[in-house]
Amino acid sequence: MATYDSADLLSRFNRYAKRPTTDEITSPEKYAILATAQMDVIREIAIRAPYALYQDPAALSTSDNKEFTFGTDGNGHAVMPYGDVGIYRSLNDVPDNPMMLNVDYLDEGTLIRIPNNRTFASTLYWRGIATPADISASQEPALRPAPARVLIVFKAVENFAREGGARAALADEMEYLWRKEFPIHMANWKTHFRRGGGLGRIIRTDPWGGATAALG
Repeated sequence: MATYDSADLLSRFNRYAKRPTTDEITSPEKYAILATAQMDVIREIAIRAPYALYQDPAALSTSDNKEFTFGTDGNGHAVMPYGDVGIYRSLNDVPDNPMMLNVDYLDEGTLIRIPNNRTFASTLYWRGIATPADISASQEPALRPAPARVLIVFKAVENFAREGGARAALADEMEYLWRKEFPIHMANWKTHFRRGGGLGRIIRTDPWGGATAALG
């Protein structure tokens, strides 16, 4: 049974890219190609179904209660969430009572700032799409559900094959597999998250033909 962990993705990369058992390209180099491809896939999903990538609310960090940062990723870089991000005064405010952008806080990419040199003494929380750590022998892929991680392999092999234009046929083959598989997984994400995910509002239809009611 496929595991879709980092080692399995490396094995699939070797198979699709037709790499020899004794290879001049090292495993760390291949993991770097897979890590880049994972970011490519996440960007493709983020512009279509961002809720599919949202993570659990996390506390922001601060040293002065004026500037709050999103922390650092697995590579030590400052995190800048993709797309929209919700900022909350407490976990109880998630998801329907966010702070107001440009009123309660200013968004400066890798940090948020309390306006007018004010401070906020309590913990703030954020919810959105974070940059995943790079795939490696010890770092598993971030994409969910696990079977969708085959998209990372297709994109990684395509990127590898297009370098220098030396393996155009292989690149075209991977592009074909991407075009075949991506819409299937995308339909799953969009369907599952069409109302904001499994915890989205429940829509109830009036049995007498009246207006619908939103619960939750």
